[in-house]
Amino acid sequence: DSMWFSHWGDQRLYRFDPGSDDPPQPMTPEPPAPRAWRFADGREHPTEPWVVCVRERHGDGAEAINELVAVPTLTEVGAEPEPPRVIGAGPDGAPQADFVSTPRFSPDGRWLSWLRWNHPRMPWDGTELCVAPVFGGLRLGNTQVVAGGPEVGEAFSKLPFDHLVFTGST
Repeated sequence: DSMWFSHWGDQRLYRFDPGSDDPPQPMTPEPPAPRAWRFADGREHPTEPWVVCVRERHGDGAEAINELVAVPTLTEVGAEPEPPRVIGAGPDGAPQADFVSTPRFSPDGRWLSWLRWNHPRMPWDGTELCVAPVFGGLRLGNTQVVAGGPEVGEAFSKLPFDHLVFTGST
């Protein structure tokens, strides 16, 4: 089993294999500027070699972009890591919301759920629970909003067994 973490010094995502003599392995390339990419809330796919996490992308002084990304986990020790691939975006590649959080796989890995919301709301003001089928290579099918909305806050999701559970307040 591997441990995953984001290192404060460079904000890259790393994998550490306890019991190995190898040092932590960077799993994401260096960002275009120091600490321009920040990773959080990662989850390993239960059967495929991927981690899905939230990336906060900082750029030219504009507001940060929050997006779900897939990071391959089979990078060989010493090899240059592949760039994370944005998932859960719209057909034009643009984020579907200002913020995303809480990516979770179903136990069989066939579904991914996450939360999203937009300015000026905060998650306790208005949150949508999204789900999408997961295909090979961690490609997502069409995103469906299954619960929540602009006036539903305090939402969270978890995928126990074969059921999707959503709670929220109106």
